[in-house]
Amino acid sequence: MNDEKFISLVEANKELYDKANPYYKFHGRKKSIWEQIGEELHTSGELCMRRWIALRDRYGREVRKSAAPSGSGAEYYKPWYLLECMQFLKPHLIPRPTRCSQNVCPEVAVPTPEIVDFVPSPSPPIYVPLPSPSPSATACLDSPSTPIM
Repeated sequence: MNDEKFISLVEANKELYDKANPYYKFHGRKKSIWEQIGEELHTSGELCMRRWIALRDRYGREVRKSAAPSGSGAEYYKPWYLLECMQFLKPHLIPRPTRCSQNVCPEVAVPTPEIVDFVPSPSPPIYVPLPSPSPSATACLDSPSTPIM
C-alpha cells in the first residue's frame, strides 16, 4: 500500500480524524468512506482502517519523541519518513496528562501552616431537655407496691 497516497485520501475526509466534525460519530458513514479508500487502493476498508490506526499511533509517538526536552538523554534519531505527510493531525492530537516522577517535575514548594498554640475557649454547658415521663411511669414512682423501710 502506498502510504503517502493513503494519507492524502484520509486527509481529504475530515470525519475520519477530526472529532469536532459533526459526522465523526457516524460509524456507518465512516465505514463507507473506508471502503471507498480501500477500493481506490485495491484493498479492503477494514485493512485501511487498521493501517490508519497504526499510522496515527506511530505519528503520536514520533511527535512526542521529537518534542523531548533538551538534555533529557534522548539520542539522535532519524525522523520518520511520514512525519511531514501527517502534520495535518497536529491540531487534533490531545496529549494525555503525565505523571510526575521525582527527577522530571520541578519541586513545588508547599506552604506550611504556622504553628500557633491553640487554647480552646471554655464553652458554656449544653443543657438538653429530657422528655417528660409518661403518666403511668409517674404513678409507679409515687405509690410503690412494697413498703420501703
